[in-house]
Amino acid sequence: MAKKMKSDPPELLPMLMPASMMAKVSGIGEATLRTLMAQGEIEYLQIGNHRLLSVNAIWAYYETHKTPSKPAIKARFDAIQKMNAESA
Repeated sequence: MAKKMKSDPPELLPMLMPASMMAKVSGIGEATLRTLMAQGEIEYLQIGNHRLLSVNAIWAYYETHKTPSKPAIKARFDAIQKMNAESA
């Protein structure tokens, strides 16, 4: 019979993190996160002198700033051409 492997439980992350911790989790530099917060580009929670970020805020920023793939760009271009051809 096969021996069961002992596995550690997954590490839980806090709901809100300072920029230093979020930089390690997200791969986005700490200075970049602080700049995005200062410019109002990313949501954060201000508690006293602490600015805390959530993983959801990182994903929201990603969704609004990601570069679409080339097939998505081509599909949009084709749709625009089709609309122009139908209206002509």
